[in-house]
Amino acid sequence: MKVRLFALCFLLSGCSVATPDPALVGLGEQALSDSKSADASYADVRATQAQALFDEIARLCGTTSDGATPEACRYPKAEPTVAPLAPSDAASGVLDALPSLDESSRPRVAAIYTQLAMMAGPVSATPPSAVDAAMLEWENAVVYGLDVSLAFSGSATPMVEESLKRHQELVASLPAGSTPAPAAYDLSQYPPVEATSDFLVAVEADSVSRWQSSALASGNDEWRRYALVQAGNAAVRYAALVSARGEDPMQAPFLKLS
Repeated sequence: MKVRLFALCFLLSGCSVATPDPALVGLGEQALSDSKSADASYADVRATQAQALFDEIARLCGTTSDGATPEACRYPKAEPTVAPLAPSDAASGVLDALPSLDESSRPRVAAIYTQLAMMAGPVSATPPSAVDAAMLEWENAVVYGLDVSLAFSGSATPMVEESLKRHQELVASLPAGSTPAPAAYDLSQYPPVEATSDFLVAVEADSVSRWQSSALASGNDEWRRYALVQAGNAAVRYAALVSARGEDPMQAPFLKLS
């Protein structure tokens, strides 16, 4: 009877057999392998990421007539056979897979990359010739705001100088474009520069979100990859700042997987 129903499926218009996204399967199985790491923090993060990726596979596949996930799309199926990777290598694998993913899956996978990048540390990247002008404008605004905040930074001066240096380097690496004069930069929605720590955290958190958004909105694979790397680098800076305040950087909204 099952064979007859299977054959009938191909005769009826609009009927298709659910197939799991191979890129998501690969990422999920890698995350599951990494969840066996001796590093408990990394293992926990990768276990959560593996489940998020398997959930994404199921979401894309849809459900059967009785509301169940098709058998072909139920993961994990067995213990992973791939070798575990360090955070930096796992992050690179996510970047490599991103272009082949369904557009609706990219926000969740971008958050996974950002989590891994936060654990792996900063990465250098060469920008493509075509850039998102809004991001160049944003980075110039950040440099302006951080420069002003130095006058009020006190004991936080080393943190401000480090963040300012990284944003200046980023601006210098991007192709020059038309940006507003410093007086036109509006940072009024952020904590006052006098509240140095709060200002720094807010700016770096927004840097992550803006670079993520730029990556996800781009139709250019090169820029998407570059922008996501910069989101990860901003996340590294954010993590250092909030960790110094005794807070858990993994609780940041831009890292949510749902």
